[in-house]
Amino acid sequence: MNKSGSALVFVSLLMTFVGIIVILFTRSSMLYYGFAIERIQYIRSQYALDALAQYGIARCLAPKKTSNEGWEGQFEKWPPPDGPYQGALKISIKDKVYRIDSAIFHHKQLLGRIHCSLHISSEKEAFVDDWTYR
Repeated sequence: MNKSGSALVFVSLLMTFVGIIVILFTRSSMLYYGFAIERIQYIRSQYALDALAQYGIARCLAPKKTSNEGWEGQFEKWPPPDGPYQGALKISIKDKVYRIDSAIFHHKQLLGRIHCSLHISSEKEAFVDDWTYR
């Protein structure tokens, strides 16, 4: 009688130990998975923000796309055609220096901003200065 009782206690303790290890492993795996998904979403929003700023630069360099006063635009789905973000782009001009302000939103929450300046010295020469994330 004693031998079967001690074997049951030993098996119960062993199963409890294995169960605790499995629960800890599952919990840490889910936590790492959550971190990975959050990081992917952050990187995706940063790529969308960079793409919006690059679109502003391309708009400045394209002939007759931006008037002498500047340009301002809102995008409901960024990046096109069905992106998950909303974008805002503002281009202002002063002394052949284009100031580009871009912002990305998700459900009306600001995710990031980029401010940069584009200096155009001739038709084929331009350089970006002061690329700032906020």
